[in-house]
Parts: sequence; C-alpha cells; structure tokens
Amino acid sequence: MPPAEVRELCRAKLNLFLEVVGRRADGFHEIVTVFHEIGLADELVARALDADRAGENRAARSVTLQIEGGDATIPTGPENLAVRAAQLLLERAGSDASVGLRLRKRIPAGGGLGGGSADAAGTLRAVNRLLGLGASTEDLETVAADLGSDVPFLVRGGSAIGRGRGERLEPVPSAGLSFVLLFPRFGLETGAVYRALPSHLPARQSMGRLRIALESGNAAAVAGATFNALEAPALSVDPRLGLVMDGCRARLGSHVRMTGSGSTLFLPVAHGHEAPLGGFPLGTTAQVVRSA
Repeated sequence: MPPAEVRELCRAKLNLFLEVVGRRADGFHEIVTVFHEIGLADELVARALDADRAGENRAARSVTLQIEGGDATIPTGPENLAVRAAQLLLERAGSDASVGLRLRKRIPAGGGLGGGSADAAGTLRAVNRLLGLGASTEDLETVAADLGSDVPFLVRGGSAIGRGRGERLEPVPSAGLSFVLLFPRFGLETGAVYRALPSHLPARQSMGRLRIALESGNAAAVAGATFNALEAPALSVDPRLGLVMDGCRARLGSHVRMTGSGSTLFLPVAHGHEAPLGGFPLGTTAQVVRSA
C-alpha cells in the first residue's frame, strides 16, 4: 500500500566548471559543466489528497504547495517548478491523483545553487514513491528534461559532466569534499547574466585536471581547477558581486569561485578545515557543507 506521505531532501548543486561554448537556435546556450551535489538541501513532504482535502480546486491532478522559510516572494502556484514537476509527472503517468507539497526552504533563491531545480527533482522522486507510479530514474530524468536544464542532474545527483543545456549527463567519479559557501545578500537573474555574455565567446578551457582532482578528493587540486565563464558577465550585471568576490578572495584565497550564474561563491576545502565564517563584505554570510 502506498505511504500516506513521503519525505525527500532536495539537494543543491555546485558548478565546479562551467563553460559556454555556443548559442542555440532555441534561445538557450550550449554549455559544458561539471555538476557536483552538496548537502545543503530543502526539505519536502508530499501527501496524497482526497477530494475533500484538495481545497477549492477539486479538479483531477490538482497540486497544492506550502513554503516555509526562504524568500516570501517565491510563488506557490503553477509557475513554481515543483508544482509543474508534480503536474507533469501525473500527466505522463496518466494519474488523476491530487498531491499536497510542503517545502522548507534552505537553499537561497537566485544563488546559482539550483534551488528551484532541486525542488522539482525532489518532487519527481517523492510523487513517484508516494503514488507507486513505478517510474525508473531514467523515466524521471526524461520528465525532468522538460522542466529545466539542472533538473535531470538533480534527479540522480552525485557528480556529472553536463552538456547541451546541461541535460545530457555523463557521471564522473568523485571523492567526498567540503566546501565553504558564501552567500551575498542579493541574487542574480540567470537570463540577465547570460545576456551579458560577449558576442565573442572566450577560448575553450580544459576540464581534465578537474576530473583527476575530483576522483582523488584533493580539495586544493579541485580548487585550482575550477572555472566559470559566467563570472565576468555576472560582475557586469551587478558590480556589488565584485566587491564581495574581492573581499572573499582576500580572506580565503584566489580560488574562490562563483557557481552557476551566481551570486553564491564557493571554495573547496579539506574536511575539518576551519575557514572564517564571518567578516565578509556587504553582509555576506558563510557556511561549510559537504558533498552529498
């Protein structure tokens, strides 16, 4: 018998390497990235709703969402990626069930950590288990590809090279790492950062050193091999990020890097490393997390 409720951790990701290699006819950019799942996570509870508990909207496949914590402006309707994920999975499975979702947000919005994508991926896993739909991980990744570029990776997690929009995945071996995460008090809009890319894309970079370093678990080697082509565009979109980055690098070293389209910064460190967690510019806060 299916469970009355299902709990899932919706884990964030880092882009340890991100290169933009071209523009696509569909308006997206062609990228090569190295995703790495980390322990920072939103918490999701999914419940099946009967007609009386589904609220005023009693139509088949209704999905309700409550959010605790996080940004009060995060939508809870069909524009929310977790709601869309549940609706799409129900549609693909031919299920008329109604589902209630409750999210406790811990991943900051607009930080380049894939919070919305993580919630969508966690929702796919949770609803699949809740209703006994029997979808495989590969099935869920296929649904995820229609939701967003990061969602397929976050369905499976671990470490992987992402190509295309990020949805074509090649798992890569990696040892566990720790990271200092640095959270500015402002986010960046992904579209604005990509629009700020120069018309002439920078020369290609190699991820070979990073793959070797990841497998060895050598934090210093990983830190020295990280790369993000979106850093310069992000700095042009919001110059405050430059002040934060300069201040964090002054305290933690030159290998502090931005993840995704920002604004979160990170630094790989050895387990047990005691990094300073205060005194960063513009109210930036810090947290140490491990690989998932």
